[in-house]
Amino acid sequence: MKSDIFIIIIFLILIFIFSCEEQGFLLPCKDCTTGEPTEAYIEAKLDFNANGSTRVQIYEGNIEDNVLFGTWDATSSSAFYWHVPLNKKYTFKATYFVAMYDDTYIALDAITPRVKFEKSRCDDPCYIVYDKVANL
Repeated sequence: MKSDIFIIIIFLILIFIFSCEEQGFLLPCKDCTTGEPTEAYIEAKLDFNANGSTRVQIYEGNIEDNVLFGTWDATSSSAFYWHVPLNKKYTFKATYFVAMYDDTYIALDAITPRVKFEKSRCDDPCYIVYDKVANL
């Protein structure tokens, strides 16, 4: 009986810590700025594709809107950065071509970089841009 209650408490604590809130429980205070930003650097992280190449496309808004923001080909796993306005949705599409198996895999992710003023959770009051990394 006591172990069941302990497990439930641990589970609730983990849910709170890793919740899907916009900025999450742990803030990246190292990214704080004193002035309110109007633009941000967004990042796309790719998996390593040793047996082929990867084409990445960024769309402004939803992918079905077909407003292409940029395209590039990557040959290694790395992160790519773009300077964009805040409060707009960006959809990423990574097409992994695996030559060894003659297969194609597609990964999608969407982000909407936004800014929040944080008064007390960092050393000094500051602005933090969140939702700016796409994992592909």
